[in-house]
Amino acid sequence: MPTLRLAVRFVLLTGVRKGEFIGATWDEIEFDGETWTIPSRRMKGGKPHIAYLSDQALDILTTLRSCFSASRYLHSGRYDITARCQPCRDPLLRLKGRAWRMAGGRPPS
Repeated sequence: MPTLRLAVRFVLLTGVRKGEFIGATWDEIEFDGETWTIPSRRMKGGKPHIAYLSDQALDILTTLRSCFSASRYLHSGRYDITARCQPCRDPLLRLKGRAWRMAGGRPPS
């Protein structure tokens, strides 16, 4: 559960969609340039996107890397580290919606 909370925090810090995060791989992250290049195949608009990473987001990535170092995904599956995180889809959406409500807004539909 702690890594799921980190994942939600990372999604909120970067403003990306949950599907973009769930499919994210380590080769998309540029630690030196502090950027995450999301390929066009995972973007809704069909164009690659560069997300600039804050110090907090980089700290979360460092923690996730220490937890999932054997996986190619930022947040791997619970029972199979070679698979992307499937079980976190629904909780990730619920937690993101809860964070929007706590901030006084409504989650986008």
